[in-house]
Amino acid sequence: MDRRRRREGGAAWLALILIGALPCAAGAADVPAELAAVRADLEYTVTTADGRGVPSRSKLLLAGMVARVEVETGSEQTDYAEFQLYDFERQKFVRVFPQERVYFDLSLSLPQAVRAWMDGWAPPPAGATVREIPMKDDDVEGVPARLSLIERRLRKDGPLRYAFVWRSVAPSPLPLRVIFNLDRSRTVTVRYRQVQALSVPPARFSIPEGFANLSPF
Repeated sequence: MDRRRRREGGAAWLALILIGALPCAAGAADVPAELAAVRADLEYTVTTADGRGVPSRSKLLLAGMVARVEVETGSEQTDYAEFQLYDFERQKFVRVFPQERVYFDLSLSLPQAVRAWMDGWAPPPAGATVREIPMKDDDVEGVPARLSLIERRLRKDGPLRYAFVWRSVAPSPLPLRVIFNLDRSRTVTVRYRQVQALSVPPARFSIPEGFANLSPF
């Protein structure tokens, strides 16, 4: 029964986010003043076969089928910054460079959609299937959590992809930690920090006014 309540609680979180991303009931043309969203700081570590880890960070803002990812720059790239806009319903991907006031409006490629899905924050691509195998309960940095082995398959006859996923026992829209193999020699660990629900204006998922489109087509 407790497990069922946790699943229902997680579904309620997701429903809240999805509802927030839809137009108001007053009319399809209406634009909501605020969207129900969830934000998180993402810490990535790509570990190579020799044990070396390459860290990176980004900030995620997610509202249903749209997302904004702010790429954190390193000390060597202090003059280079961007944020990325994902629209999984329209299959669009936009790279925005605020300092240069330019953007690239692109199609969302399948590898990009799959990687976001594997990282644990994006919806599955069309036709994908997921099976969750509970393994054990444990703490993740002091937070009561459940570890599961996740089997993902992009298509019915495709190969299986595996990930270890920790989720908090208390309902949450995002996992605590995800680990999966990027290829035979690299392992990705994604840690989710400072996860919180909030309301944001729809403009957070739009291209700022006055920016030039440098897309080739």
